[in-house]
Amino acid sequence: ETTAQRLQSWLRDLSDYFIRLPADEIDAGIEEGLREIIEFLDVDRSTLFEFVGDDLSLSAIHSCTRPGIEAFRSGPFRDALPWYHDQLAHGQTVILERLPDDLPAEAVQERRYIEQVGIRANLTIPILVGGRPTCVLAVGSFREHRTWPVEVIDRLQIAGEILAAALPRSRASR
Repeated sequence: ETTAQRLQSWLRDLSDYFIRLPADEIDAGIEEGLREIIEFLDVDRSTLFEFVGDDLSLSAIHSCTRPGIEAFRSGPFRDALPWYHDQLAHGQTVILERLPDDLPAEAVQERRYIEQVGIRANLTIPILVGGRPTCVLAVGSFREHRTWPVEVIDRLQIAGEILAAALPRSRASR
């Protein structure tokens, strides 16, 4: 059974889980979903970001990591990683399999960040609702370069959509 097939089965379970999950348990459910993504893909960090405000600033709302890996710190994302932010704000999936080599020349600040934190591969998928980016699902590998097969990217996008769709219900219960 391929990773894509296992992910497909997991997506069915994830969707069923969130349909039945009480609203006050959604945040913990999202954390568990991110943890399962780490295990499925053998990556080191999985983060769900949300676009906020008219300027589409990104804020990390949930982040899970393997032991020894730092969770993504929210901050002035647009200023710190302008090329990366611009791609995501325009709905573009960012596929970086060999870092820092895969970065374009204009991604100067991103190159500095990658050298600082030591990430080797990253996949970041914007989640669109009504054609507008609302969230972003990112996974990263700090141990090795990675390839991101199209089937895996497609299924991760669905996982991101499931996680993002649960957010309004969680917030309505607060």
